[in-house]
Amino acid sequence: MPSVAALSELLSTCYQASLLTEEGQPVTFRVALLEPEQLPLDDGPPTGYHRIRFSEPRPVVANILRKLSPAAEFSHALLGILLGPEGFQIWGLIHSGPRWFNSFYNSRRAFQPLPRCLVVSVNGPGTLSVSSGSAVVARLSAGQVSAPGRDVLASKWLREVFQSVRNELLDLQTDAAVSVDAQVGRRLTQTMLRRSLQLLNIRGQGGALLVVPHEMGLQLEQPNPYVTVRYRFADEDPRRRFRGLMLKLMQRLHVLYPELSQVGWQDYLRLQDAELSEVDEAMEEFSQLLANLASVDGAVLLTQRIELLGFGVEIAGNLPAVTHIRRATDIEAQRTVEESTEGVGTRHRSAYRLCAQLDSVLALIHSQDRRIQLVKQLNGSVTCWDQLATGARDL
Repeated sequence: MPSVAALSELLSTCYQASLLTEEGQPVTFRVALLEPEQLPLDDGPPTGYHRIRFSEPRPVVANILRKLSPAAEFSHALLGILLGPEGFQIWGLIHSGPRWFNSFYNSRRAFQPLPRCLVVSVNGPGTLSVSSGSAVVARLSAGQVSAPGRDVLASKWLREVFQSVRNELLDLQTDAAVSVDAQVGRRLTQTMLRRSLQLLNIRGQGGALLVVPHEMGLQLEQPNPYVTVRYRFADEDPRRRFRGLMLKLMQRLHVLYPELSQVGWQDYLRLQDAELSEVDEAMEEFSQLLANLASVDGAVLLTQRIELLGFGVEIAGNLPAVTHIRRATDIEAQRTVEESTEGVGTRHRSAYRLCAQLDSVLALIHSQDRRIQLVKQLNGSVTCWDQLATGARDL
């Protein structure tokens, strides 16, 4: 590690660079403090790192970081830096390929972690993260410094919300000779939702997802005092695409494993199978579809089975206002802080009103400032969580 003064200088320079633009685009990049010799000469993507040294190093200043940022595209490359007598110098490029980035969404794609070194990532204007190699240590976003913590998607209360859906999938395996752990479906569903929100994050677009129980979804499709679905999908199998993919995946696992096998999440990760890879890709495309629908003005309405009911959903403006909510400081909402809703946008206030009226609605809200919030009525109060990691850029 460099001295505190040197580290402060590096973080300050990266922060200044994050506020610039290059050809009208936000400046994003990663810098890694390591010797070129720490990386092999003959290695490279998809599993390794291809390092290319400059004939002459360049100083680490905001303007040069801005100019080099397109060459060090965030998801594919880093800038290699060293600290010498004249300060930090850029010695060259480290081409990583996208596997480290995509592994957040598809853990069956292995990648080689970076050596243990200081990595500073500029994820957007005023947004930095600091890592030890590939392990995140701290993040600066919206003026707040935070450390990695448990994600709210891993909470016990959220597992209980989706318990009935998991039971349905387990019932479909009653006569199967192979038992697939419910964790496989839960992890894949979480990954799909994270990927959709991360796509919105990269675009800098606002959007919202409203997840409801199946029976409530059928009611909200019809005229009701809570929401208006401007673009409804016909009640056909295509709107149940994700559930069909999940069943196809489980059927394939039944084929790949011998009778009486218990297939868990780690078993699934170890598999290298062409048909499973096709299902992975299909789920990625479903995430893209969901993000595209969320980009339209209004929310996307889907059931807990991830059945797409419609989009462009307008929440009734005459629902009683919610002046205060509880912000959870832990994933189980055992500790909360009361906050006024005065400073939030229309999209958030609408979701708060709906959740106050319908306690089984789960809202995922992405704002244009790249903040992602999960909202649910819990213990009689509208409660929100900000501990929602959606991808490598967000960590």
